[in-house]
Parts: sequence; C-alpha cells; structure tokens
Amino acid sequence: MKRGSSLIRRGADRARALLVALGIALGLLAAPLAAHAATPGGIAAIAQAQVGKPGSDFWPQPEDWCADFAGWVWRQAGVVGAGEIHSAVSDFQDYGTRHGTGSSTPHVGDAVVHKAPGHSHVQIVVGVSADRSQIQTVGGNEYGSIWDSRGVHFQDWHDTWADGTTEFVSPVGVSQSVGVPVTSGVPTLSL
Repeated sequence: MKRGSSLIRRGADRARALLVALGIALGLLAAPLAAHAATPGGIAAIAQAQVGKPGSDFWPQPEDWCADFAGWVWRQAGVVGAGEIHSAVSDFQDYGTRHGTGSSTPHVGDAVVHKAPGHSHVQIVVGVSADRSQIQTVGGNEYGSIWDSRGVHFQDWHDTWADGTTEFVSPVGVSQSVGVPVTSGVPTLSL
C-alpha cells in the first residue's frame, strides 16, 4: 500500500506543479495585455496623429467615413469591444447603450455623437475645458465631402453642445479619472 500512496502523492505533486506553471504562463500572457490597455491620452494621441490624412487611409470605400475613422482610432488604442463598431454613427450609440457608457459629460477619448435631421456625425474628444463647456475634437469627413482633400480634421475649442451633440460615449474600461491637458488659452480638465 505504501507504493500506491506514494504514486498518488507524486501524481498530486505533478498536478500541482502543472497548475502553478499554467498560472505563471497565463500571468505572463496577461501582462502585455494590461500594458496595452486603452487610455484617454493614448486615444487622443492616436487621433491627433492622423490629422491631415485622407479618409482612404481608414476605409477603402467612397462613403461618409467619420464613424470608420473614430472606430479605427478606438481599435488602434485597444478599446474593449471596439470591434462592435463598424461604419455607422449609430454603432457608437449602440455601443454606449450596450455597455452603459453613454453620458452627457465629455471625457478625453470619448466619441461625441451629433444628430440632426438628415445628418449624423461622430468625432473623438481630445480636449475638455475645466468647466466641461468646451471640447476639442478630431474627426473624419468633417467637411461633408467624401474623400475631402483636407482629410482628418482637428477642431479647436468649441461649445460642448454645438452642432446637435446628443451624447458622449466612453470606451469600456478606460479610466476617466485623469484628464489630458491640452495647451491652449482655455483651461483644461485634469482630475
């Protein structure tokens, strides 16, 4: 009986060792994912780096491409669930509804959704004034012309609720506790 219990003990020791090794391996795999989690500053930097680039860089079809651009920015930043966003402004609203991240308060990295009769538009928020009354945005298809030669556009400080803004959609898992300072004559939010 001693030999049998010794084999069982060795088997249990091997199983424990295997579980420990598996836990370490999973931890090593998860570490790079955590290191590349989306941040407000990362989202803003990706959007701002695209200013002036043509719409064809973000979507090969000749169509209104504001949602294509904003979705591309979120995917590049590693936003959780960004693959749910395709080429429609309503995809952002659906994302906000599905994940409970739609609000009336702007944050850096949010998608700002504008809706007016016969028109919808989405941009990425890259700056928020201290009193949240003004935002800076980067967006595609800003001039209402498909493949406009001016490409991705930076819009400096403008009224938060201008142009039919209906909501701000925050990316899932992105901490909104730290604002991104943007140098300008208007004070920015930095919590």
